[in-house]
Amino acid sequence: LQRRPEGVASAGADSLDSSCVCLDASAVLALHEIPQGDAEKEEQQHACHYVAASSIGGAAALLRLARDGGPRRDRHVWTVVQDLGFTSREHSGRRKRPLFCFHSHAGCLYGGAYERHVVVWNARRVAGGQAEPSATASASPVARCGHDGALNPPLLESQKTTLANHTGWVRAICSIDLGREGGMLFSCGCNFIKAWWVHSAPPGGHHEHAYDIRLFKGDVCALASLRPAHPAMGMPSGGDAGRIAPTHNVPWVVAAASIDGSLHLWRLRAERQAPLALAENTASTSLTVSSAHRGRVVALLAPACTCGGAGELVSVGEDGHVVLWALALSMVPHGSSRLTLREVRRVPLLLSRGKLRCAAAMTALGGGGVFTVFAAGDDGAVWLTRLNGGGDEEAVVCYQHHCSVRSLLCLRDKGQEA
Repeated sequence: LQRRPEGVASAGADSLDSSCVCLDASAVLALHEIPQGDAEKEEQQHACHYVAASSIGGAAALLRLARDGGPRRDRHVWTVVQDLGFTSREHSGRRKRPLFCFHSHAGCLYGGAYERHVVVWNARRVAGGQAEPSATASASPVARCGHDGALNPPLLESQKTTLANHTGWVRAICSIDLGREGGMLFSCGCNFIKAWWVHSAPPGGHHEHAYDIRLFKGDVCALASLRPAHPAMGMPSGGDAGRIAPTHNVPWVVAAASIDGSLHLWRLRAERQAPLALAENTASTSLTVSSAHRGRVVALLAPACTCGGAGELVSVGEDGHVVLWALALSMVPHGSSRLTLREVRRVPLLLSRGKLRCAAAMTALGGGGVFTVFAAGDDGAVWLTRLNGGGDEEAVVCYQHHCSVRSLLCLRDKGQEA
């Protein structure tokens, strides 16, 4: 994805470079891959990815990234599959309202909107492997379009309801999976975090407001959900953290980062049958780390949770620091436990100018909880660092853009490293 130069008209897919696609004339704001569940079907075809993208100008689209079906199979080609721009309305000459973030959970795609609500799409056709690659491999910029510019049927079906009543722009979303019981979704606006029940019984799910969490200082910039390491599992220690699978009775923790550089964590109740709610706000159930970064925290990552690990949290700040934290449940007298957060490693990135703006992570193919963190910002450099591989490797620049980078997304082809 790249910014279109001023004065350049919209080009067809046959004249675009194979590695780029233009949303509009503004900066790309958010990128998110919609997970596909049918891995076996996908392996029989060319590796492809479905990506939701938005720009600061209000454009939003579902994209498909696939290998070129022609003689050059090493190339990847972007295709605009579906226009999602109807979620951003035009108001009396003012610019369109952007989507700041995307998140996937239980067959739904969520978008955090400028208009203080969360937009919901039913993504089961993509998540369930029902999307047909041949239908989106057309040479036209938008494949299989009718006169209204929409796919028939669309891969993403808009839900009539939105998750509303936020106190500000929705800048971050995270979720926890409770299996057959559904799950919970967390979205933030200003200094409030709203919790939602996600019931998976109806197609596309059903959402119900559960409760609110309020930060008394600073707006929320990032959210993440993870499970802490438990004494019965072994304590995290640098490279070994996150390599032991969590047990069902280990509670979930929601982490929030604020604009003043602080980290806030809340422990949720562990009982799977009881309603999940905030426990008492005591030292055993909540934790705050003040001034974890100098200035805004731009990203919170819990990559070990994607491969069954626990106990690792990564924070990335505008100050250019990437920090690995070890989260654990420590036993205290009388058989209770409390949350502890320990800084394991801090890697400073030497930006030539400006600040960090975004980050993403990818786990290693062999599992074991080892992951790589990518970060980028105003100087256009994309940094790569391995925080928990057991060594003290320095961060390196793996790519250099000519302008500021606002969003990063890690993708892995079937059988490929990244």
